[in-house]
Amino acid sequence: MKETDLRYVKTERAIRDAFFELLEESDFDKVSVTDITQRAQINRNTFYLHYSDKFNLVNSILIDFVQELSQQALKVIDQAEKPDTATFNQYFLTIFVSANRIKKKYRILFRSRNIELYLDIAAITDVIADHIGKNKFLDFRSQRSSVSKSFLAFGFFGALNDYCSNDYTKEETVRMISAMSAGLAEIAQQLHAAGNKVGNGNKSNK
Repeated sequence: MKETDLRYVKTERAIRDAFFELLEESDFDKVSVTDITQRAQINRNTFYLHYSDKFNLVNSILIDFVQELSQQALKVIDQAEKPDTATFNQYFLTIFVSANRIKKKYRILFRSRNIELYLDIAAITDVIADHIGKNKFLDFRSQRSSVSKSFLAFGFFGALNDYCSNDYTKEETVRMISAMSAGLAEIAQQLHAAGNKVGNGNKSNK
């Protein structure tokens, strides 16, 4: 696999480091693939082995950010026994702690004017929707609809964007986590109850 090849990984890191350095010096619109390759000390062909263009690069970075948060948060869910407020409090705390590690780079990306115009929001929210689908306490299958999951995915992305874009105090962060935890716990419990009704209904029809 390319992703496990040491040379591939080192080149990937060099490209991204160069990209962020350039964004600290100039706006995204003014950064070219040539600028990135020169700063990373690679040729253009090597760049195109990793990304199709600079737009693919920025979206790949954001998707990787979301996937990193997802992996850490799902560990909390996998170890939890019930979908209560305490479980989701730890879940969101894990997400926010992980978000603190990417906040600086996230802000560098979004400091560029009109960066939102180049984002593949559908691809990013698809990753979040996949994360929600792997959360054992958020079983939307019983609802036979992806609308609720998609709505929640956009909400997650909005919350992440808001948190990374602003400086919240510890007290504000605690209140935010508490409110989100209570809300998601209620959704999870409603989904669980709906799933039980469907299951009982199927049994009675046999």
